[in-house]
Amino acid sequence: MSKILCPFCFEQFKSSQTLFRCINSRCSGQAPDKTYAKYQGLLSAPKLGLSFAPREGGIKKIAGLFQGPREVSCPTCQRPTPKRICPTCHYELMYDAGRTKERTIAVIGGRSAGKSIYITTLIHCLFNQVGTNFNAGVMARGDLTWNCYQNDFYKPLYEEGRLLLPIQTAEVNARTKTPMVFSGDY
Repeated sequence: MSKILCPFCFEQFKSSQTLFRCINSRCSGQAPDKTYAKYQGLLSAPKLGLSFAPREGGIKKIAGLFQGPREVSCPTCQRPTPKRICPTCHYELMYDAGRTKERTIAVIGGRSAGKSIYITTLIHCLFNQVGTNFNAGVMARGDLTWNCYQNDFYKPLYEEGRLLLPIQTAEVNARTKTPMVFSGDY
């Protein structure tokens, strides 16, 4: 059974345990998601689409990995949804989570040690030198990652030529808990 490591809560779970979230804005199953709010550090739970486990079956072996369905129907409105979420924290998973080999890289160090500058420089080098030299591609996974990297890291350091401000703790800014996710193709 293939396993998925959530990039938000770092819990590992079987691909077959993945939950889905209804994306139909008119579905009557929408409700406050307390699990999502708890892990995001939000004071009130946002009203989101119904989160649910797919019906039994639908697990297939593709390229040697056991994988759940790509899309399932909401049990309330019967509309199909491809949105998969972590069963622990309800963070939205990338479309290929559990379907490709994944590697998680974490950089640890003391406050103001230069971790953000290191990561910004590493990503810049991967985009510009390493990708070109080794015929490899690197891409941001989603608009949140791209906008965060561009606005909070790349522009201040490379375009404005200034050091990055210290990253606020998750207690001050819950947004800092959301990981930037990049993928490589080589």
